[in-house]
Amino acid sequence: MRVNAQTKDEHRRALLGSAAGAFAGEGYEGAAIDRISQAAGLAKGTIYNYFPSKRAIFEEVLRQGCRYASEAAEAVPDGASSGERLEAFVNGNLTWAFAEPAVATVLARELTGGSPETRELILDASAPCIDKVCSILRAGAGSGEFALPGEEREMAVTFIALANALMLQAAMGGWPPIAELPGAVTTLFLHGVTSHGGVGGEQGRT
Repeated sequence: MRVNAQTKDEHRRALLGSAAGAFAGEGYEGAAIDRISQAAGLAKGTIYNYFPSKRAIFEEVLRQGCRYASEAAEAVPDGASSGERLEAFVNGNLTWAFAEPAVATVLARELTGGSPETRELILDASAPCIDKVCSILRAGAGSGEFALPGEEREMAVTFIALANALMLQAAMGGWPPIAELPGAVTTLFLHGVTSHGGVGGEQGRT
């Protein structure tokens, strides 16, 4: 029986959802292709009609998370302090993470502890997010709010990695509580920046 385009799209989305849940709960190695297909309400092996391998669907789950994050980054307001904008960036990511917790867990886990190849994939796919944080840091440094102790992109990636690491910790019931996450991430990051020579740091007072 031929499957129409709408059904194919529904099957693909169902497979991505079940794959995200499997990767979040069992890790990449533990997630079984047949169980992913069955959890999506499809027959064993159906996944191969849509993705050539487990690695391919795993990478698509990561790209999906990066797309959600990039869409959230677009909503960060202009005309506020850098701290407020960084908090808004984290808040926006929390919003989609609440809606897609499995995707958010897989993305955060792989960004903070995945292989170099997987991390590079994430950084490439999340370029709009990195660019947004770069623009916030550039504006803050330009207005004298702080001085950056390192290369702009490296600092942006550090902020995003810190946010994801603390999100994983908060999701497991650790510090900080989810409601305090945006402020905690921003405060820790900016404190680290300023303590290394920015406004308020030792070099900033010379």
